Amino acid sequence: MDKLLYKIVIEICMACGIIASSSLYKEEQRLDADKKQEIEAYMDDFVSMCMSEASVGEQRIFVKTGDIDTGDFDSPVALTVYTNEEGQDIRYTLQIYGETGNSVTDYYVCENFVYVNHEREYYSGQVLMENYNDINVLYRHTSDWMILGDKVYKIQDNEEMQEELQYPFFSMKEVRGWAEEI
Repeated sequence: MDKLLYKIVIEICMACGIIASSSLYKEEQRLDADKKQEIEAYMDDFVSMCMSEASVGEQRIFVKTGDIDTGDFDSPVALTVYTNEEGQDIRYTLQIYGETGNSVTDYYVCENFVYVNHEREYYSGQVLMENYNDINVLYRHTSDWMILGDKVYKIQDNEEMQEELQYPFFSMKEVRGWAEEI
């Protein structure tokens, strides 16, 4: 009888756990074809502007680079701002270098949203000038994100968009503020 009661209590607890976890489950949506096409069009336009700039000699993208102090890191963070002919910022790149790794975050400013690619590299040791050639990248972790209005979504498997409650990187407000400083 005790075993039967124990089994019933365990099953009730498991059922409660499943119900609780399903209520905490974040809503997912698909990355629709329009957003995919806008990202691809953005990338194609960006590359074609860079290529025509190199071949014809006309400047269509203006690049500003500078170090900023985020207050979060010991070393400065490198920010690169890409601006088109109309004076609109079309891309931001943040590079954070540490002793045992680095992080590169690209913000692609599309018409209706911001597409973010976040890559982290982890090194096999501390980067010192004397033995820098002996340091290897242990692994890279890349993630894709989308900022729609005031919401942030993580893109999984190039399809699923899962809403996140916090930015895993610097917000657009912070990045645009730093871009004005350089």
